[in-house]
Amino acid sequence: MANAMSVPQGHSPKITPLRRITPSPQQTPSPSPKASEAEPVRVKADLPITPAIETAFRPTRPTITTPPTTRGPLPPLEASWDEEPPSEEAFLFKAPPPQMDDLVSGKSLSHASSRVRASSLASPGTYDIQERERIAKLELPESSLTQQERQQLLEWLGAERLQQLDGEISDLYQGVTDQVGENEDIATDCYNQLLKARDIVLRRDAARIPQAEYYLEQVQARLKRVAESRRGAHKYAWLITLWGFLWGFVYLALLILLNHRWFHDLIAPVGLEPVVGSLDIFLRAMVWGGIGGVVAVLYSLLRHVSQRDFDPQYNLTYVAKPFLGLVLGATVYMSFQLLLTLSLLPSGLQADSGTLTTVTPWIVYPLAWASGFKENLIFDLLDRAIKGIFGKSES
Repeated sequence: MANAMSVPQGHSPKITPLRRITPSPQQTPSPSPKASEAEPVRVKADLPITPAIETAFRPTRPTITTPPTTRGPLPPLEASWDEEPPSEEAFLFKAPPPQMDDLVSGKSLSHASSRVRASSLASPGTYDIQERERIAKLELPESSLTQQERQQLLEWLGAERLQQLDGEISDLYQGVTDQVGENEDIATDCYNQLLKARDIVLRRDAARIPQAEYYLEQVQARLKRVAESRRGAHKYAWLITLWGFLWGFVYLALLILLNHRWFHDLIAPVGLEPVVGSLDIFLRAMVWGGIGGVVAVLYSLLRHVSQRDFDPQYNLTYVAKPFLGLVLGATVYMSFQLLLTLSLLPSGLQADSGTLTTVTPWIVYPLAWASGFKENLIFDLLDRAIKGIFGKSES
């Protein structure tokens, strides 16, 4: 290469100077924004300038193309709710385990809510004399403890306390057999509670020792109630039975005497018949309501004495039941009479006694008896109706 490029001494090379060549208008392409920004290109004078050469020497900018993205139709709003992944906050948040404070404050546990709903009872109006709204038995939530926590709880309780619980369970087994062994329902319920308590103590389930104590207290309370029922029934059952039979004979005698005109005129106030419609049906409806109350007294007494849960605090209710039946029997008749006055009573329930259109007695008497038998249900319905009309009191 050096020999090819060497020049003989004494001879200077002939250099052709460069010059700017301005192309003719025929060879110059239309200017573009990119061409105006490019620097002028120097070429040799003996080379023809063509548009292709000029384009080759112009700086070009790379173009980036992105493939088109195809999106399907948007899902419906309900589907997006169900399929939306949880947010970051959901991963960071973890609900704390249920504590005893939740039980004290009245908060329901998630796993026990269905159990509580299943064991919920109806309104107090559907019960007899001694029945009332009952509170469902409580079951503590399952709690998982580590081996260290379990050992700490057992050490805190002590072996003596566990042996004491085991001895109380054995004593209660014997007490159930001696006191309510002849009553299969009560004995079975108590045995079930003691069985669960024994299982907790034998397995040394430290987290459920309070539940075992709860089972024992339930059995003790049930046996105490059995003892109180036995003493109360021995003292008051015969008096309540005589009270019920006394008013039963009185009401049956009234039904017989109402067939006699002289007795009807004796007890019927003057001028009352135009007000109540048929005075005979009105008086008989009251008597049938009282009979229903008498039957309720005897039925409830026999039931609760046999179930070993007779409670003397309801003695006043036993005494008042026959008189409440009288009031409700009259209320049933007046309700039908109101429907008759408003022309809302079907013709099949109307009876024509010549000069007066009254209610058919054989629909009034059974309802009057049923109202006296379940007077608490009727009063509960009336209370709801009155609250619905006039609203609940703010007190």
